Amino acid sequence: DELQVQRAENLAARKPYELRPSFAAQYPDDGGELTDGVLTQTGFGDGKTVGWFGQRVGVMLDLGDVRELDTLAAFVQGGGYAAVYAPDLIRAWTSTDGEDWQLVMVGPLEKEVISATPVGGEQNELCWLRAKVEAKAGRFVRLQFDGQGWLMLSELQVLAGGENLAAGCKYHLQPMPRSEEKYADDGARLTDGDYCRPGEGWGKAVGWSSADPEIIVDLLQPTQVSTVRLHCLGGGQAGIYFPRSVTAATSIDGLTW
Repeated sequence: DELQVQRAENLAARKPYELRPSFAAQYPDDGGELTDGVLTQTGFGDGKTVGWFGQRVGVMLDLGDVRELDTLAAFVQGGGYAAVYAPDLIRAWTSTDGEDWQLVMVGPLEKEVISATPVGGEQNELCWLRAKVEAKAGRFVRLQFDGQGWLMLSELQVLAGGENLAAGCKYHLQPMPRSEEKYADDGARLTDGDYCRPGEGWGKAVGWSSADPEIIVDLLQPTQVSTVRLHCLGGGQAGIYFPRSVTAATSIDGLTW
């Protein structure tokens, strides 16, 4: 009476993920540096900042539950010293499910300079950037930073009535802080739907020459999974081989697999 053919939905499409081991970066994130409550005291030199150069940067925070929020804040380095500047523009979205997003803010934030030290004709500033938003409910908050030179983030806060809902929360970066390692990941390449095709080389791939890497995809919500697929390169050219084996595991909480 009826026949239908439906393409299976890729649940991992554009979802965030993390790699273990990660690729070394100049100013890396340790997995929790932006919500640990520890603020940089001097800027990039003390290892308490996460840095990108000349890139639009996105951070998605998972508050764990749907909460109502009213203020967003970022502790950053700026002032121009060593080409480090506070971001010119910040956009923010909220979502209850990680799929549908609502824009809640576009613009510069109120700036509170905590310290400013002259260095070689420039300023080394440490400052809070804050913005009030109309009270919105969401579990996920996505921030996008636009600026020039180096962006150095030390801490992010999502507040409701003065309470920091983001304290210790999980988050994802896109792109990852830049790495000089060959075939390093950018935080989006493995779930963006674009993969290497014959004759294209390896520019769309992420590569390791040692260790047994793990890829942890965050589907954001508990989801029924039926198939796991990977697009890999192999065959022996340039010493590139398919993995001998792949093990897949699922978890509801990221702790028990």
